[in-house]
Amino acid sequence: MEKDAIAFEKIDFSKNIAAQICEVLFEYKIQSLFVEGGARTLQTFIAANLWDEAKIFIGDTSFNEGIKSPSLHAELSHVEKIDNDILRTYYND
Repeated sequence: MEKDAIAFEKIDFSKNIAAQICEVLFEYKIQSLFVEGGARTLQTFIAANLWDEAKIFIGDTSFNEGIKSPSLHAELSHVEKIDNDILRTYYND
């Protein structure tokens, strides 16, 4: 595929979406994917164990309603304070 080329790949939404996306990316020799999605999109990749690193920003505002964040069960690797926020980094072994 050329550098600026655009391709269309059909995904079967009745099957494992994250795995299909990774398979297509592999075919195109794409080795890295940054997923910045909503809770459902992120949880899809987490549940399929298709992640290497997660960075979670925690701000000083609390939301009492809305969609809960994805469930990530991993050991905390690094914590960094950025202004009033906290950046937590997790790695998947």
